[in-house]
Amino acid sequence: MIPALPPERMDQLRALASEHGFKLPRIENGAASSRICVTPEMARSNRLPNAYQAESGCSSSDARREGNRLSAEIRCSGDRVRGTGHTDALLQNPESFTGRTSFSGTFDGQPVNEGADISGRWVAASCSEVR
Repeated sequence: MIPALPPERMDQLRALASEHGFKLPRIENGAASSRICVTPEMARSNRLPNAYQAESGCSSSDARREGNRLSAEIRCSGDRVRGTGHTDALLQNPESFTGRTSFSGTFDGQPVNEGADISGRWVAASCSEVR
């Protein structure tokens, strides 16, 4: 949906996100990308980063790692977003992963049934470099 929005509407969405303290991911060629810090402590404890979850009333739980596979459940109970989802990722090596996330519920009362391919890669040695 986002790539189809006119530039002025995207500017409005960016301004709204900024008012609530977060930045929209970069949208390019139909893909959203953002930089999120995963500290060594988070990686050791299999704790997922809070990627815009608090702003939407969502949280992740039951993060599990079995070998090179990581999975987690997603639950949203905010004013605008309600529903559940699941994330599966394959840790390809210490510096990258690929996977899939899915979500079913409502957004502003409208039904949502979404899925997305996800990927990540190491970009910096410290979180201060990611900002």
